[in-house]
Amino acid sequence: MWKQKIHTKGRIAAETCICSLVLLLVLMLCIQINNYIKTYSKVLSELDKRLYDTAVIYHATETYLIDVITRIDTDNVDNIRYVAIPCDYYFTLGIYADYNGILGKNKISVKTVSAKWSGDGIRAADENIWNLNPFERGEAIHKMMGANLDLNFPTFDIYDPYSQEAISIISINIKDESYQSGSGLKKKIKQQIDSVNEFSYGKYGSMSISDKDIYSKTVIVVIPIEKLNSHQSKQINDMFRYAEDMGINLEIKKFQ
Repeated sequence: MWKQKIHTKGRIAAETCICSLVLLLVLMLCIQINNYIKTYSKVLSELDKRLYDTAVIYHATETYLIDVITRIDTDNVDNIRYVAIPCDYYFTLGIYADYNGILGKNKISVKTVSAKWSGDGIRAADENIWNLNPFERGEAIHKMMGANLDLNFPTFDIYDPYSQEAISIISINIKDESYQSGSGLKKKIKQQIDSVNEFSYGKYGSMSISDKDIYSKTVIVVIPIEKLNSHQSKQINDMFRYAEDMGINLEIKKFQ
């Protein structure tokens, strides 16, 4: 009896120790995620401010000043790389960095887009992109989003070798009557998600990408700054769930 009692006590102590370790790991994971979100938000906020300042400086001087982009004063971030792309009407600014958390490193990839500003602070584009025909609009958005793959590259528009993220961009004018009802909106988004999911290899010119080069896949749908009707909202929500089941990130971006 005495030996059995000692054995039981030892087992309880071991189980208590294991539970404590699990709780400690969960706590550390929560701290890692919480601090990552805070750092991401801080980097995004700083990036938005610098992009705004760059656009204003451009309007005043017609000079795109890369040197206004200096090191961001953020703890636990190193190996920062900036990608600054001035387009005809837009600035695309991105930051890629390593976040040093309590459980190790995570990659941070933050991108933001701003129109070049006119004197009254209103969008400077000569014409609304939603008034362009689909081909011209696609080309403008391709540039606006900082695409680094050729327009003729299969499926994807952006590939980041640092994070191994492959991004496919489409634009949908939800103001068109064909997208106000029916299943047209859902079908177009689903078609792009399926194309991204089925991608195995693509090449154009000297650039080639295979599925093994991709860590994450994203579909970005650019739509006008317009309130969605209930039918459109339901279709988009259905597509968020569909993309998630496929392991694909779906982002909806509004642009005027």
